[in-house]
Amino acid sequence: TTETLFLNGSNNLFLTEKTFKPMLLKMPFIVIGQYHTLNWLRVLGYKTFNNIWNESYDNEPNLQMRMQKICDLVEYLGKMPKEELVKLLDNSRDILEYNYDLLLSRRPEREAIKYITALIREK
Repeated sequence: TTETLFLNGSNNLFLTEKTFKPMLLKMPFIVIGQYHTLNWLRVLGYKTFNNIWNESYDNEPNLQMRMQKICDLVEYLGKMPKEELVKLLDNSRDILEYNYDLLLSRRPEREAIKYITALIREK
């Protein structure tokens, strides 16, 4: 998921429908976003995939190093044998269901859900 903002410097994390779309579609995600985006999602009550793969990129304040860690993770997952990747995705089912249920129950994300649903229907 490529969020709108990647740069540091803002006191506020900026989450958009781009982060919530994979949750609504029950898909695992890696966020190319601001420093501590995943941490903020956890503060909001969402679960991330830190027990499934390495999410240390979220704790990297240096922009270039954070992007390199994200690229390394994507490359690692891309080179994973299909059977291992399927097992990894199966292991994320509980997180996907939990995030989906939480997303639908949270009032602040309702507008994002409406927007995502409209986009999906257009396709």
